[in-house]
Amino acid sequence: MCILPGKSPYSKPRKLAIGGRTMRYEEDGFDPTPYDRILGGIHTPAREEETETVQELKDFENEVQETSEIDSKECDYIEVQEDYEVERISQIDDKEVIAEDTALIQEVPAPVSVTAEKLVYLDGEMLVSSLDYTEVTGRGPVRITVEEDILVPDIKPDMEKILSMEAVARVAEREVKTGLSPKPDMVITGDIALKTIYIPEKEGKDPIITIQSRVPFKTETGMEIPPLSSVGIGAGIEKIEYSVINERKFRAKITLLLTLREYTKKSLDLFEGIKDEKVELLKEKITLIDNIQKKRDSVSINERLVLKEGMPEPEQILKYDLRTVENSKQVTGDKAVISGSIYYNILYLSRVEDEETGERISTPFMHQGKTDFTQFITLSSANGQFGAKVTFDDSDLTIKIRQPGAGTASEDDDYEEDFERDEREPKTPYFAMEGNLEVAIEVFRNVESEVATDMYCIDKELTFETEDFVSDAVEGTGSVEIQAREIVNVPDGTGDVDRVIFVSGKVRDCDSVSEYGKENVSGMIEAEMIVLPEDKKEKPVKLNFSLPFRGNIDIAGARSGMESFAYAVIRDIRCEKISGRQFELLLGISARGIVKSTSEKRLIRKPAFAVREESGEKKPGMILYVTKDGDSLWNVAKKFRTTVEKVVRVNGLDEEHTLESGRKLLIVK
Repeated sequence: MCILPGKSPYSKPRKLAIGGRTMRYEEDGFDPTPYDRILGGIHTPAREEETETVQELKDFENEVQETSEIDSKECDYIEVQEDYEVERISQIDDKEVIAEDTALIQEVPAPVSVTAEKLVYLDGEMLVSSLDYTEVTGRGPVRITVEEDILVPDIKPDMEKILSMEAVARVAEREVKTGLSPKPDMVITGDIALKTIYIPEKEGKDPIITIQSRVPFKTETGMEIPPLSSVGIGAGIEKIEYSVINERKFRAKITLLLTLREYTKKSLDLFEGIKDEKVELLKEKITLIDNIQKKRDSVSINERLVLKEGMPEPEQILKYDLRTVENSKQVTGDKAVISGSIYYNILYLSRVEDEETGERISTPFMHQGKTDFTQFITLSSANGQFGAKVTFDDSDLTIKIRQPGAGTASEDDDYEEDFERDEREPKTPYFAMEGNLEVAIEVFRNVESEVATDMYCIDKELTFETEDFVSDAVEGTGSVEIQAREIVNVPDGTGDVDRVIFVSGKVRDCDSVSEYGKENVSGMIEAEMIVLPEDKKEKPVKLNFSLPFRGNIDIAGARSGMESFAYAVIRDIRCEKISGRQFELLLGISARGIVKSTSEKRLIRKPAFAVREESGEKKPGMILYVTKDGDSLWNVAKKFRTTVEKVVRVNGLDEEHTLESGRKLLIVK
């Protein structure tokens, strides 16, 4: 739109001060109303009185544009060809905008519409810093099905039915490391220790018989381990199936679950700019998890498990169940102090006098209890740590029957302790827990840094590629002790129960959901009970139950929609008889959880200058821009190739200001 004003007969000389220069204008009929309307849409503070001086102004052009979107090819502007009256733009924050940029009283060339000819990549001119960290990635899980036919040893009686089967898996190598070269295919080997208890076909001296066996396994994962990495391997039993083939052979089918955690040293390149070029960068905060260190250590366990008063002395162990639970941990400086408890349930045989016949017969009993431990682990450095994760491997622990005088004091005990232990030496056979408990700790922290996600150059056409980077941040960890009570009924078809001789359970499913300030944990427990019927002629029976549990872990940083992870272990499980048809299961469950947030950023890669041919089209030096939904100070500054600081200063804003739709901004080139 072009306005060509004519001279008015009522025009009078006027004087104007711009940028410290006083200029004289002739009143020629020019109507300044459109300019007043434009500048008034921004802000018009009170004018300051100026000392009148006269100065001739020739060929003055002022370009103003009011638009909601600037197109490089179609640009509406107001252009005046004759001398005209101009009102001075008043001060903003005590600084004269037009006085600061004398180009406003001249015709200002703007970036022109061009056609790209070629890109000049700036790989050698980039300024880059590095952020080093160790990333932990869960790989797998890997499921293996191991099936084996097992023979009943010659010295054992014929098998009628299997009462229960327990399995413990151990891998030959718990950690696999690589050097400068990757490892193309990781092979995992190990064995499964099986303990089978069964009912013999014919009555003998023992009502329950036990068989111990080992089954090897091997699997090729097809997984490549990157250089300078390590993979921690854990093994667990997911499912056990068994069947009796004949009285001398049975089949075991075990589903083995291998959990893999890959630890990889990584370096993230952070773009900082271009050498000898003034580049505007948009930086955003990024947070990622750095695994500071991990360490394994073992604590020697050599403990007497004293029977409760009135319990018959053990003669043979049929089976036992171990559960290692963390009570507390403290990580400070260069060490970690971890305390925990090992809970155990033992099914054993003892010879007791029969009430009817008076003969001493082999009878099953259960012994339950716990033993505590404390372990110190030396760390290289744990400064700035956010949290730590502790895991236990108790597959090396065994429970045996010791005779009086055998002693179980460790070699590290001093003479006084040995003497005191001797004074308390049991006079009858007792249980002893022996072996090494492996304790592993991972110390991690959140690392924050700023990354450039967008950029532009005021003077040159700049382009670049982007790379998506996803990072996690730990928002909090916590734990909770859950008490569960469940009434269970004896199934139909099973006679009344006299007493429970063994009870155990495993957590099969554990799910979690993050909410505001907490993590909801729920899951299922598979419980197993071996009971003796009231009818003495009946043989022991195994009962299986599925029990739900749920609890809340308080985590201040948790929010709905965040990633949450939880694991639970049964701390204690007990059974109380209500009647011959009903029992109450009491469970203590320890659950621990962690909540993570995930963010995705686009990192700058492969910057290049675009070499273009000018089209000759010009743009104005001052623009009035009307904002749209989604606009930000950065977007507006980039659109018109100015700086955020200049947009802020000219329009009296602050850098944290959120632009609302429809706001008018004066853009000074």
